[in-house]
Amino acid sequence: MRKVEVSRKEGGGKIREKTIVTPWRRVEEAAAYCGLSLTAFTERAQHLPYGGDRTIKLYHTDTLAAFIGGNLPEDPYIMGLIHPVTGEIHTYKPWRREKA
Repeated sequence: MRKVEVSRKEGGGKIREKTIVTPWRRVEEAAAYCGLSLTAFTERAQHLPYGGDRTIKLYHTDTLAAFIGGNLPEDPYIMGLIHPVTGEIHTYKPWRREKA
């Protein structure tokens, strides 16, 4: 788990600060958690399930721990991956444009 400090302005110019504990890590943090350089992590973890969107990938620490322990396949064609929180099954499906 990691702690994130969040602050925001409320009515009257008052700043509210809050600490959030989260199991999700950004790409740079996930690479450090796995003990890999950013480049090595990006190459090896291409098919790990992640949260977020196209611009921000968030990796769950349970998924990273399984990846470090060798419990997740590096070849995405072997099987699908089960997301540790939602239970969704993710399989690698390269995006293809259909020919007209």
